[in-house]
Amino acid sequence: MRNQDVSRQKTQDRQINALRRGFELHWYEIRDVLGEGGFGITYLAYDKNLTHEVAIKEYMPVDLAARGTDNSVVPVSPELGQRFRKGLDRFIEEARTLGQFKHPNIVRVRNVFEANNTAYMVMDYELGESLQDILNRRKVMDEPDINTIIFPVIDGMKQVHAHGFIHRDIKPANIFIRVDGEPVLLDFGSARQSVEDGRMSISGVFSKGYAPIEQYENNEDQQGPWTDIYALGATLYRLIAGVPPADAFDRNSAIILTSRDPYLPAVEAGKGRYSPALLRAIDHALQYDYRDRPQSISEWLADFSDTDTAHASQTTKPDILNQTMINAELGDADAQAALAYMYAKGINTERDEAAAARWYLMAAKQDHVTAQFNLGVIYAKGRGVERDFREASYWYAKAAEQGDTAAQAILHMMYSRGIGVEKNDGAAFEWCRRAAEGGHLNSQFRLGDMYWRGIGVAQNAKTAFKWFSRAAEQGHINAQLHLAYMYGKGQGVARNDLEACNWYSKAAEAGNPYAQYNLGVIYAKGRGIRKDPDAARKWYRKSAEQGNRNAEKALARLQEAGSNA
Repeated sequence: MRNQDVSRQKTQDRQINALRRGFELHWYEIRDVLGEGGFGITYLAYDKNLTHEVAIKEYMPVDLAARGTDNSVVPVSPELGQRFRKGLDRFIEEARTLGQFKHPNIVRVRNVFEANNTAYMVMDYELGESLQDILNRRKVMDEPDINTIIFPVIDGMKQVHAHGFIHRDIKPANIFIRVDGEPVLLDFGSARQSVEDGRMSISGVFSKGYAPIEQYENNEDQQGPWTDIYALGATLYRLIAGVPPADAFDRNSAIILTSRDPYLPAVEAGKGRYSPALLRAIDHALQYDYRDRPQSISEWLADFSDTDTAHASQTTKPDILNQTMINAELGDADAQAALAYMYAKGINTERDEAAAARWYLMAAKQDHVTAQFNLGVIYAKGRGVERDFREASYWYAKAAEQGDTAAQAILHMMYSRGIGVEKNDGAAFEWCRRAAEGGHLNSQFRLGDMYWRGIGVAQNAKTAFKWFSRAAEQGHINAQLHLAYMYGKGQGVARNDLEACNWYSKAAEAGNPYAQYNLGVIYAKGRGIRKDPDAARKWYRKSAEQGNRNAEKALARLQEAGSNA
């Protein structure tokens, strides 16, 4: 499967460029690589002074620099030195700017320093996964879930814009969903750095479908809050339609050539499934001309006025609070947990995170499983208490032992990374197995992946196939992709090209670009089905529209073959 080859190559490249495990930067010890992009590598590290995990982003523009033998980052040629330094200055400037923000839904920068001829940004480490990871297994989201994600991010961006700062790279991959479902916006500044020199590749700078035309045209004078509003609208469009909107560059070309905009309005894409106000707000944000979009977050929020938002005001009900307080003080664990939730969310009372932590602790000590889980969340996030991943792991384990599959899945993550516990693949496997057997969908996929790769357990393709099948049958898109690959290669199951086509089709229909590309290959070559160049062209195009380079090349070959016929 082509995406596995790409993933393997990226991993190899990352290992070459990344600092080794155990390397020390001041009092931070590098533990693992969390991710890498065109402008930097993000590490999991351990703060030896404060004794907890942090995330550290290193400025490492792969097109401009490489790792030296002494671990320094150096420009690959003298001619690129000025661009490297300019980007480094921007990286430091933006880290300092981010350090000013104190918003629960904006990534928190704790420190920035220079070393190894580059710079490092120290941020809070968060437990969870990106919105893109979630969308890899879900085609769309329902409106209540969308509201829970988008409105906190919008609120955070309102503060960012008030400081005269714009993000310029908002997309699902840069919205992180914490384990309690709360979002946090990551990766400020990569787009700002990328527009420093017009000679840089557009495809390497912008996220196809999420960047407005003024970013492609590299016109900073036309960029402002409306630029982020476009990206937020595009993110919402992906959540309601299953695919990003038509790319701004493609829209520009079509408008010039045909005077028609190929954008399919959200009011059509989501008709009957979402509120009209939400769909109209998306369409307003995605206007091609920046002057036709809302010019500020406040203006855009007015478009959502009919939407039942997650941040609607609460009606204070003292009677409910008082009765819950009485029962909680009498030792009722359910009342203690309910009271803690009220304080945590500011329901029927002023928000008080310290009080929430105290009441959750009382209920948790009485083995109240929800309180134990929420106490784990509180310690992981440092809300009302000092952040302490070890204490978080203790309470997650308490809930997990009582069968809470969400807690079991989180412990799998913690043992896999060594967050609050010693890294232990065997323990990670065991918690993943318990969550999967308890019906936790993503854990079923993860368990299949552990058997497939032999992590924490002996490699076993047949058992991997079993767990991928369970997750795939429930609509997990990545599991469908793996299942298709296994049928196509005859690994873990007898080769069956028709079944491979079937599972690629399911994942492709759900919007996965890799599945769409592979389905194009199947139709182009006639594997298990009759050759169909038109169907191949259709799926290559869908994949190419989401930025898949292999699909773009395959589509060009088909078109060239057609013109030569």
